[in-house]
Amino acid sequence: SELYPVDPLVNAGPEGVDARFSDRQEQEAAREPVRTMRYLDFMDRALGLFSRGDARGAMQELEFLLDQYPDDVNARFYSALCAFQLGQYAEARSGFSNVSVHPVGSFAEEARWYR
Repeated sequence: SELYPVDPLVNAGPEGVDARFSDRQEQEAAREPVRTMRYLDFMDRALGLFSRGDARGAMQELEFLLDQYPDDVNARFYSALCAFQLGQYAEARSGFSNVSVHPVGSFAEEARWYR
């Protein structure tokens, strides 16, 4: 930083093509689509997986949701419940502890029971 008065900028604009691809079309074809879904539909999907016995799939969905809404008490509780079902007891205990003191107390009693 003493050599330059400001940090040099790297041009990483949309006009470039990543070196892994031969052209823009190949790069666009490889791009993963953006996931968009309404919150309630997303929760219904995750809880549907859980109710069908797919705790791992539900947990992946809930972790994605928690990336978007890190303080969501629903996703936190059900993520802890998935961890419990998967035998990840330390992670489950931590999740239930967080839910039991969450300002939205919807799952406080259940979280204390599992903890």
